[in-house]
Amino acid sequence: MPSYNELGILFGLASTAVVLSVRKKIKQPHHKSLWKSALLLFSLYTLMLFITEVRWYFIKEQLQSFDLNQNGFIDLEEYTEEAIEALNKRTKDTARNYAFFIAAVISAVVSLTFYTTDVLRAHRKIKKSKNSKIHE
Repeated sequence: MPSYNELGILFGLASTAVVLSVRKKIKQPHHKSLWKSALLLFSLYTLMLFITEVRWYFIKEQLQSFDLNQNGFIDLEEYTEEAIEALNKRTKDTARNYAFFIAAVISAVVSLTFYTTDVLRAHRKIKKSKNSKIHE
């Protein structure tokens, strides 16, 4: 059964593809800002989950390298300081469990900040161009 992170990666990739597919249909500056922030949201979300899964894979591989008899467990005769450290990394790593939620919050905050900034910038640019036309 896939993890929430794997499902989140698939969701992020599909959402990014959908956002990219509507790019040419957007004409208004406000909608362009919304499009850019949606692209940032889904691509950042996907990237954070992907990095979390790659990190988890390497922790798992490091831990399996200490399983000398390949029985799926680190037995007492296989314990070393490095094995204990790798085991602690795996058991104390709660980042993977909450990554789908934390990545969603972080990417939403970053995207909302970007959206607000981009809308204000576009509004100022439109206002400036209207003012320059009036003074001509």
